[in-house]
Amino acid sequence: MGNCKGSQAAVGPSVRIGGVTVKSDKSNVSETVQPEVTDRKSTEIRDEHSQHFRKPRSEKVAWLNFGVDVMWPFVNAAVTQLMKDEVEANLKAAVPHFLHGICFQEFSLGTSPPVLGPVSVDRLGSSNAGEGGHPGVEICVGVRWDCNAKISIHVPPAATIGIRKLNLEGEVFIILRPLMESLPIVGGLQITMVSPPKISWELTGMGQLGEMPTVATALKNAVSRVLSENLVLPNRIFIHWVWGREREIDISAMQYPMPEALLRVGVHQVKGLSTGDSFLTSRSLDTYIKVKMGEREYRTHDIKDSTEPEWGDGGWSDFCMYTSKQHLVVELYNKHVWSLQHLVDDLLGEDELLGELLIEDVEGEHEDETGSVSGQLSKQSRFRKVHLWEVMNKPDGWWKLYVKRGKTYEEVGQVLLKVKSFKLLSKLEVIKAPPPPIGDAKAEGLLSIQLRCLRGLPPKSAAGAVIELVVKRGDKVLEKRTSVKSDYIAEELDPNGIDVDPAIQRMVEFMDMEGTPREEILAVSGLSKEKVSRILELRPTFHSKWNQSIHIPIESASAQGVEIHIRLLIDGEKPGAGPIELVQPFSVDEKLLKPQQATSPANHTKKKRHLHHHLVQHASTSATSESEELRFEDILILERKQKNGEAKKGEDAEKFELDISVQLFGMQEDLAENFLASTSC
Repeated sequence: MGNCKGSQAAVGPSVRIGGVTVKSDKSNVSETVQPEVTDRKSTEIRDEHSQHFRKPRSEKVAWLNFGVDVMWPFVNAAVTQLMKDEVEANLKAAVPHFLHGICFQEFSLGTSPPVLGPVSVDRLGSSNAGEGGHPGVEICVGVRWDCNAKISIHVPPAATIGIRKLNLEGEVFIILRPLMESLPIVGGLQITMVSPPKISWELTGMGQLGEMPTVATALKNAVSRVLSENLVLPNRIFIHWVWGREREIDISAMQYPMPEALLRVGVHQVKGLSTGDSFLTSRSLDTYIKVKMGEREYRTHDIKDSTEPEWGDGGWSDFCMYTSKQHLVVELYNKHVWSLQHLVDDLLGEDELLGELLIEDVEGEHEDETGSVSGQLSKQSRFRKVHLWEVMNKPDGWWKLYVKRGKTYEEVGQVLLKVKSFKLLSKLEVIKAPPPPIGDAKAEGLLSIQLRCLRGLPPKSAAGAVIELVVKRGDKVLEKRTSVKSDYIAEELDPNGIDVDPAIQRMVEFMDMEGTPREEILAVSGLSKEKVSRILELRPTFHSKWNQSIHIPIESASAQGVEIHIRLLIDGEKPGAGPIELVQPFSVDEKLLKPQQATSPANHTKKKRHLHHHLVQHASTSATSESEELRFEDILILERKQKNGEAKKGEDAEKFELDISVQLFGMQEDLAENFLASTSC
């Protein structure tokens, strides 16, 4: 497992933890675990490009694995059902219609828990606006799992395949954030992975199944999708205990952070390709490259009959970077060719992996299986994935490709990578000067859409609702995204549970939306200043809550005609029900790009809410339209439409209010070393 490196590493002095007494249930004898060295001294990387990075020393911790052993039966039960349900649903959606009866006959993750370690700890500074500006503590944990799972799958009409020797390897980041100056100090727990874990397995029952390539590929994709949608950046599991403090602590930024930058990655050329395959000259090469960053994957076009394929400008694509500790995965493939030599790959429906981007680390210390350091001077090699900060420090250079043959890695060629880094700035002058497109790297900006909450759904429908976002320019669909399912949350206004009449709550919220002065709201409602503030903070009548931010790189960010179409999808709704859509599509040009209109103070109050403004001005900049944030925050009205597309009228009208924030960012190119230095702590 690799050490966790990055621009925000910080470490403290050496600490030695004394012996820990652990009582074993099996032997009923107290067992003393030997002290472990948790030395946190860092070795700085002394090259000219990365002097601001530190390499925290990683530790293997027996006490942590003991805890996992104790908790594993409970974790197993919770994760098994989740994985079974989600993987099976994705599997059904991926296979042809005649295989839709596919299902798990047996699904158990077994009794062997994952092995954790090494572990390293970093401090996260408060300068990262993508996390709402809150400090935190980041714990990087290596995970290796040799699973004795019992999994069998029924494939119509009467076939059964099994999975055995399931192995998983990766790194999990556990982040304690936000840190607060009041109890309980830690406000939440984030769990994420900077890249998908490496997963391998063996399939049994292959002889029964003529559709094996389809099922095998669909199964692999289904597992990868479930892990990516739940854990791989920008996705994460976020557990917090700060409900009701959304305005003080940006919950959506904690779970769905803003990208730190937008990167353009170009795969230009491969040279010196050697596959070690005696059949290479007797069959045509049809090579392509997959580039992966977080959950996003880009595939180049194929190049035939060349051991030195060159993509040039055609190998560029855009990626959102959430942390410089993310991995850049580059894999070179030969397109699927039927042959006796590659019968196994053919049966699994997979293309041949010719090589992948890895870095060879030579370590001076040797760790045994228990994690203790022997202090031997002999060196050993270890191959690992490349972090983004390493690529950004070498933005135009050749990197080695390796392939694993048996237990050893062999160099098979080199790939020329180019990287351009862009800061994201919510300024009109930056939007007006977009970078020119290169190949498939066509983004001109980033739309950040924050879905907060919605009012209008009955309690039975308030949970499980989904928002569908479609970004269009004219008839061209630029991007389509779907939110997570909503939660139904009935807020309490104060810790004593003293509620305010719902009609009064709605009146207070409505008056605030209309721009009514706070003094008038207090006089009309008869409520105290504290309760009015609490109502406007919680929005208790908005029962459907997402608190989700969706970040979308878009083309034509500065062009007229870009619109966001919003549709509400209700779980379990009858097929004949009309769609619930935005009354008018959200115009990016109208709402975000046009300069703020001069209005009288009276009209200004009426047109803008007390807490939310169409354009939020930086306190440190002048009051010109060129230096204002391009941000819209308001309540949007969605209506139920009939089959003919018209909204229902009169008493049959159904309206829903969506609390939303939309912000537009432009792209300004910056040197990678400047960007990395600005994000180090």
